[in-house]
Amino acid sequence: MNLADLPHMLYADSRGRIYDHPHLRMAGFSAGSPAPLVPADLIPVPEFSKRFFLPGCPPVGLDPDTGQYRTVRSVKRGNSSTKCFAVAAFLEPGHVRTHLPAAD
Repeated sequence: MNLADLPHMLYADSRGRIYDHPHLRMAGFSAGSPAPLVPADLIPVPEFSKRFFLPGCPPVGLDPDTGQYRTVRSVKRGNSSTKCFAVAAFLEPGHVRTHLPAAD
């Protein structure tokens, strides 16, 4: 699988606004460590699901160029740098997730 085909990692700023990371890809956690996602793990977010951010928890993303996982503590946006936090989804009832959010 080409890692560049995975969706971009989401992150949030300190106000809870959610963004796509410009380069890193989505990762999950399984058994306490970062785990790669495959297309079969992903579905469109169901209609009544909620996305939220995890204050104090920097996200972990997958670098598609190197295949390495990276903890991201800040992201440069324009001329400034902003702290970033992991984003998670609370799926509507009837859906089961296979991975936890990738956060430090």
